[in-house]
Amino acid sequence: MQQPPNNQNENGNFFDPKTLLAIVLVGLVWMGWQNYLSTKYPDAYKQKAEEAVLAEQGKTSQKAVAENARPAKELKNNQGGTFSKPIADGKDVPEQILTYNDEFWTLKFSSYGMALKEIYLNSYTDRENQPIPLSPESGFMPFETNLVGRQAPLNFQMKQVEDKVFLGRAQWNGMIVEKRVTLKPESYSFDTEITVSQIGDGFSGLVNFVSKKVHKVESSFFMPAMNQQEFFVAHGTTTDREYLSPETGIEPSAYAQAALVSLGEQYFSLALVDKSDVIPEAKFNFDLTTSIGLTQVSHSIINRANTFKIAYTGYAGPKDLDILKQVDPRLAELVDFGWFSWLARILFDILRWFYSILGNWGLAIIALTILVRLFVLPFHMMS
Repeated sequence: MQQPPNNQNENGNFFDPKTLLAIVLVGLVWMGWQNYLSTKYPDAYKQKAEEAVLAEQGKTSQKAVAENARPAKELKNNQGGTFSKPIADGKDVPEQILTYNDEFWTLKFSSYGMALKEIYLNSYTDRENQPIPLSPESGFMPFETNLVGRQAPLNFQMKQVEDKVFLGRAQWNGMIVEKRVTLKPESYSFDTEITVSQIGDGFSGLVNFVSKKVHKVESSFFMPAMNQQEFFVAHGTTTDREYLSPETGIEPSAYAQAALVSLGEQYFSLALVDKSDVIPEAKFNFDLTTSIGLTQVSHSIINRANTFKIAYTGYAGPKDLDILKQVDPRLAELVDFGWFSWLARILFDILRWFYSILGNWGLAIIALTILVRLFVLPFHMMS
């Protein structure tokens, strides 16, 4: 009689070759997936040693860029909070605050550089129904003005001369600096003129700052982050865009002939559009220790004269194409449409046209989808 076959393997022996091979393959797939996740989401996997190295790099780069800004003692204090009393000509000068409020903005002007210490967009709210803030919590303030080479903040005596016009006046070393800011709330912009008179030998130019806090954005494989934060500059005939993250540093950079600089996120931005006869230079640095992006826009005096004047348009508002183009056509470049921007712009304009007719974004998207389907239908039939 024929003996039945040996059923040892069929009875599920754990050490059979197929089982071992499956275990090895599963292990390889798991290690590969972990490596992929650690590369795509380094903030969730990086070690404390890496954080220390990056933090040290951030401190070093910040020190290199801040030579025209504040003394080392003030920079150290600013790591944990806003500076309170700058030293101007050897004296402590109390900070003066002027507030402007309407349906679009809440702005707080600081006498230190006549900067915007606080910026809130009242017509936009977050998930907690609070106005959107655009100013950093500490350090350099947006649209702060100083003299090139001066370390302590320049102190202005400010007053509101009209409903939407603010005027500041500062004196240093015999020179007089006047700064006039005219607000245009409906377009989230303001025109700024700065004039230096009675210029002495120690004057070499003016510097204005654009700064913004970069926040950590929570994301996952199934819920990727959409709030991209970035630095943008238009210089010469080209543009550069650097994406920012609190966990990733970038090298300090300088740009000649900077016509436009911006620090923003997915839907809102701070921007400075130069309107001066003298073309400025821009320097950018991102400090990992404070997560603050800082841009210095410097106008250097070329021909020695008794007066020196610059002008720029500031922007603090949403990345709305219609509003951006209304303020300055160059601001439209702040909206990042990706690699196929020429096609995305066309589709976006068609989408807005459908919305103007239908009055509903959902219906406009459906209409655009149908139009695209009709356009590619011949290609589908051919394939």
